[in-house]
Amino acid sequence: MRSGLLAAALGIAGVGAFVGRPAVVLLAAVPLAGLAAGSLTAPRTPSVSVSRTLSTDSPELGERVTVRVAVTNEGRSIADCHIADDLPSAIGALDATETSVRLPSGATATLEYTVVARRGTYAFGDVTVTSRGLTADASVSEAVETTFRCRPESRPLSLRPTVRRRAGDRSSDTAGSGVEFHSVREYRPSDSQRRIDWRRFARSGELTTVEFREDAPESLHLLVDARPLCAVRGGAAEPTAVAYCADAAERLAAALTNRGIEVGIGLYPESPVAVPPGSGRPHRERVRRLLDRHGAFPWGDGEVSAPTEVPTADGGLPERLRRTGRVVLLSPCLDDRPVEFVESVHGSGGDIGLLSPAIGGDSPGAVIERAERAGRLDRLSGAGIRVVDWDVEAPLERAVAEVFETWT
Repeated sequence: MRSGLLAAALGIAGVGAFVGRPAVVLLAAVPLAGLAAGSLTAPRTPSVSVSRTLSTDSPELGERVTVRVAVTNEGRSIADCHIADDLPSAIGALDATETSVRLPSGATATLEYTVVARRGTYAFGDVTVTSRGLTADASVSEAVETTFRCRPESRPLSLRPTVRRRAGDRSSDTAGSGVEFHSVREYRPSDSQRRIDWRRFARSGELTTVEFREDAPESLHLLVDARPLCAVRGGAAEPTAVAYCADAAERLAAALTNRGIEVGIGLYPESPVAVPPGSGRPHRERVRRLLDRHGAFPWGDGEVSAPTEVPTADGGLPERLRRTGRVVLLSPCLDDRPVEFVESVHGSGGDIGLLSPAIGGDSPGAVIERAERAGRLDRLSGAGIRVVDWDVEAPLERAVAEVFETWT
């Protein structure tokens, strides 16, 4: 601005001198006066202290997080103070991340806005405070260290006691130490006294031992619908449907393996057994790495890509999973393919259920899609398949309990 005024003054004065018109030379005083006024009113670099706080630094996926930036003026009054926050590029804000205020000396101004948590760890940038003048601005950027972490392991899943039995146990035909009566056999010295049939001993004097039907552990396999079709959002700042599926799978796998259930993870449809069923800390790390890094996910870097077992020719589950394990497909069901897959597994004797995150949106297309999706879920429910329509704004614990509520 100042260089422009100076150039204008010199240009006008040069023209006046060339044509020999003193009046034109005097016109050069106009931009020079503006330049002088600008020099007198040029703002000084703000002297401020800045802080930033979050309503939570480890939110649930999709949770609204309030960001508050406080700027205190420790210098002269600022007639036009512009405050701008630098939030992580991968995080969406629901409202403006900048504001303009009058900031008297010693006063504090607050910028407040809301962001939506997405999977990952993010760091905020600087807060920039600008004093605006007539012809120039003066800015200062203050570094305020703030970390934003949305990770499944930071939010343990609290499961009801009944979920373990319904998710991972089944009665077998083998005699053992369960709770259901199986048979009576001759007593052995190594048998526990608590398993002796004392009533028979009182009647006949014969020592016998009661056998119970053994509870055989069963594996649970989680299939995440990771197709590009599922990378849709209810709003520009919202997480995608596939992000909700991956988050739920990781949290559920961690909670169930902590209870002794072997859990596997697959990606529908290309890698149904990407991580075979297992348990323990190393297994949970393999699950986390798959869901963090696999190239099928929008946030993945492609480091993890090779499946350990390929699907059958028709794109279904390997036979051993159909025979020995329970399967939960996590899919928003935005087309008919996952519905046909679930029907196929169910029809061939597989034990399968569906956990489907519901994604919002107010556009006409979103309204139509929700109606079509509801029809798909009703179709599966009508076939006797366990289906849970998960409202992502509700706790995941509630949806998980529904999955296993009648799955015995």
